[in-house]
Amino acid sequence: MSTEVVLTDIYEADLLDGHEFEYWCAALLQCNGFKHVLVTKGSGDQGVDIIAEKDDIKYAIQCKRYNSALNNKPIQEVFTGRIHYDCQVAAVMTNSTFTPGARELARSTGVELWDRYKLMDWLDSATSNRHYLPINKKIKVHDAQTMEQTKKKSYFLLNSIAKHPLITIVLFLLLVIIFVINQTGSKDLPSNDDIPSGITTDSSAAAVKTDEPYAICNGVLARMNRVKANTIDYIGYNETERVLIVHVPKYKSFYCYYDFPADKYNAFLNSESPDTYFNNLVGGQYETTIIPEADAESFLPKPKTSSITNK
Repeated sequence: MSTEVVLTDIYEADLLDGHEFEYWCAALLQCNGFKHVLVTKGSGDQGVDIIAEKDDIKYAIQCKRYNSALNNKPIQEVFTGRIHYDCQVAAVMTNSTFTPGARELARSTGVELWDRYKLMDWLDSATSNRHYLPINKKIKVHDAQTMEQTKKKSYFLLNSIAKHPLITIVLFLLLVIIFVINQTGSKDLPSNDDIPSGITTDSSAAAVKTDEPYAICNGVLARMNRVKANTIDYIGYNETERVLIVHVPKYKSFYCYYDFPADKYNAFLNSESPDTYFNNLVGGQYETTIIPEADAESFLPKPKTSSITNK
């Protein structure tokens, strides 16, 4: 059986659950020359999520969608799983990074480590766009369900529809309803008039004026500063909590990075290329929480646009 996967950028991959991330990794591998890419069954996979081949080498790969650095455990699991699946090379693939101890174990066992930066390089190879831009390429990924199981399910479904035409009518009506709901679009975001004149939080926050950009995520407040970048538009920092808050408008989400040094925030804020700084020195380096705009409180003014007449 195959599943169509939309290959997205690394930031959207951060929002996937574990099983979705496995298919995302499989799609990325296919776009970078790997053949016979197969996603194993979800349970009892012996520490291997993907089996793939490249240059006549068979790989056993474990995928980890994580918010902090990975330790030794996935390396130990995939090293054993490689033998079970009769593969030549074991690898761990993650949107995050690895601890020094994990890297040391990988060197001694020969397990390859494909971290966030390796994935971003592969994304660059898969598209002419930069890695922070959407790829949106649909790719078929095969999983380990047997053809016999697929045939049985297909036969049962077709047989049921043949015997009960009413099922076809009901399914059609459900599809129409889903289509209509999707066409209605999302709710409008609240206007600035809806934001209270003053606000406090249960951490170190004091009153906030509505004319100053701010964000409150999980009770942590940060005054936000606009940056000129493609992926992000505002960043802020709470010195007391040592929390960096980054707003990614494309995903309508705030990324909160914990135990973030103040000096790095100042360097981030004054960087000539905030996107590059974010990709290389922030993403995947710290414990992270992703909070949708709907679950946070914020005031982030849009930039004023000037009217220019082209002659």
